[in-house]
Amino acid sequence: FVKLCYNNYMEPLIFGRYDELGYDRENGLFRFQNSHWPTITHAFQATRFEDKSIIYEIMSAKSAEEARRIAKRNIFRMVVVPKSNKDLRNMEKVVTAKLNASMAIREILLRNDKNKLIFNAGDPKSYSAFEDVGFWGCNYSIDKTIGENVFGMIWTYARNNWLKKLDEQKDEIIAIAAPLARPVGASVEEKY
Repeated sequence: FVKLCYNNYMEPLIFGRYDELGYDRENGLFRFQNSHWPTITHAFQATRFEDKSIIYEIMSAKSAEEARRIAKRNIFRMVVVPKSNKDLRNMEKVVTAKLNASMAIREILLRNDKNKLIFNAGDPKSYSAFEDVGFWGCNYSIDKTIGENVFGMIWTYARNNWLKKLDEQKDEIIAIAAPLARPVGASVEEKY
């Protein structure tokens, strides 16, 4: 890693499809909209449909890649336009659900609370539809970065909201606990 600075962020945290933050990572089911999902990709692709048979087919897909193929095969039955504001909000909801379900992800985000999060999609030649990959991620290198990194920005947004809630909860706990605190050296009887 070369130390870089992006708008008050330290060196970036770069992750790929199968890393802990990646959308194809299978690391335990997580709950989203009253169902359990194996990957972010499964849950997200299902948000684009109302047809329960398609949603079930996506949920049952053996891999994230298969879930994507099912969604693309049914593109004309989608009720959410890919890359629309609604689509982005759905991805944010799925990412937030995954964040809330995974202690490992929360630990990573806590250790990288100021880092820019970059979804490195890799070499665009290795994807048949780089247009999608270039939107959600980027081909990251020190010299040249191609792509929009929307998935990385959504993770950053979810992380920052989570950290803000942690700070608010910490303040609430301190406010509740302060009257119960006793001076150092005081016995319980002296306080009560």
